[in-house]
Amino acid sequence: MTEKSDMCGYVNRIRHEIDIDGVKTRVLRIKIAGMEPDTLGMMEEDLLDTMIVGGTVPVYRVSYVKQGRKQMPLILEQLGRAAMSTTVKAVVLEMVNGDKFGISFEALNALIDGDRHHCAVARLSPLVPLPGQGKALLTI
Repeated sequence: MTEKSDMCGYVNRIRHEIDIDGVKTRVLRIKIAGMEPDTLGMMEEDLLDTMIVGGTVPVYRVSYVKQGRKQMPLILEQLGRAAMSTTVKAVVLEMVNGDKFGISFEALNALIDGDRHHCAVARLSPLVPLPGQGKALLTI
């Protein structure tokens, strides 16, 4: 997907299910270096189907609370959204602060299927216009 230097984090599965409105669901944990907060949660596994048909999935800030000997995830405010790329090869995370990150769709599927323990997150560079492709100037 990108060069090794663009890798800035990883996605893995949270071991414990959480209760959202009475429904037990799994959350994928996203760790991104240098981002505040550094722990995000995204998309219950069944929402990948939503993205394939053009939908978006919220990305949340996640905190952990101790319950007995377990660290249970607690979903907090929404910090962005995730959507399938136009090529259907990556999931693009677009944060409210403008940052964009990409995750290989194939690797994410393998993670959800249990074939992988984690997959990489890459920082996506903003599109910068090439010289001569900026605003056209009309001269007379």
